[in-house]
Amino acid sequence: MYYGLTVNLPTWPPDLGLLWQESLWSHGLVVELVAACDPAAHPEGRLEFRLMVEPGSFPAAGRYAAWPIQAGFDASFQRLSPEDHAMLSTECPAYVRALHRRCPLEAHFSTDRGRTVADHRLQCFAAAALTVAGGGIMQDSRSGDFLVGTEAWRHAARAADRYEAMASSPSDWFLEPCQVASPENRRVEEALAAGSRVVLRACRREE
Repeated sequence: MYYGLTVNLPTWPPDLGLLWQESLWSHGLVVELVAACDPAAHPEGRLEFRLMVEPGSFPAAGRYAAWPIQAGFDASFQRLSPEDHAMLSTECPAYVRALHRRCPLEAHFSTDRGRTVADHRLQCFAAAALTVAGGGIMQDSRSGDFLVGTEAWRHAARAADRYEAMASSPSDWFLEPCQVASPENRRVEEALAAGSRVVLRACRREE
């Protein structure tokens, strides 16, 4: 089943890959974009990530692989036309309408049938990170909710935890190893694999 998250922003962050790498640390996700993503030059396509999960960082973290895996989602980026932007702003709930009028840029992240739990969690948290860092609005296609500020993080956690709790098919948990990584991320991943949160915190301070 299709699942989409839309983020409206006033401006694009200068480096999406760095934003996600730094923002998702505190949510137990060590991520690295396989290829750089520039919204102006990457209007649509699949974003692929290398992902490693910190043990104990969320309810189902123990079911994830203890090694780096592949994960990703489909993404599109656009500047809304003035007409579409005005129409969408009037359709927003009153409490986000004024903010939406200041956010003409739109990012849309989606997954469909065949996604893994890792794809879904990464989709949720990538959208939340962009919302919080960019001062924008996140809309959930499934619930219809509009989220701003740190509520986007809480929504991402609820959505990902709920999906993982219901995921029962072996294909949901088919997590393929990923071989591509920068030297910086390898240090962090080695700390995670060794089960050392002390080393992990030291790696974070050095970045």
